[in-house]
Amino acid sequence: WLVRETGLASLLTTSWIDEQVKGQGIYGEALFVLIGAAFTGIGMPRQIVSFMGGYAFGLLNGVALALLATVLGCILSFSYARIVGQKVVLKKAPRRIRKIDAFLNRSPFTMTLVIRLLPAGSNFLTCLAAGVSSISAFAFVSGSALGYIPQTVIFALVGSGSSVSSEV
Repeated sequence: WLVRETGLASLLTTSWIDEQVKGQGIYGEALFVLIGAAFTGIGMPRQIVSFMGGYAFGLLNGVALALLATVLGCILSFSYARIVGQKVVLKKAPRRIRKIDAFLNRSPFTMTLVIRLLPAGSNFLTCLAAGVSSISAFAFVSGSALGYIPQTVIFALVGSGSSVSSEV
């Protein structure tokens, strides 16, 4: 509903990228990062941002800008959960939060990195769960950023027009 009502669904398409981002210099790059951050911050797939980054800017710049957008989206959803949701969730589900805390606080950076490297799971829900926990924001965001790199590279590579093949 939010994506449809805000018009975000019409963004991050190849036609939007062609019209608003490609060839626009720093303005296009900044617009891509802001829209990509909002896109991932509300729970849309970060792989789309990575694909479109590769499509718009090529592999290297696409990876850098998509990674920046994705990390900013992670910070947005984590911060929202920390500021708005932490007290509410702690009151309603203290046992679940204690379980998340126990899991993440063993080694916050490493546990976050492991979660981000897994091929399944929801980026948005992970950010929200970490935001309502007591994990350090720095450990979570830095672990997330490092863990985002492999998928960001793969999807930007595909978006840039290169093909990904299992053949050698």
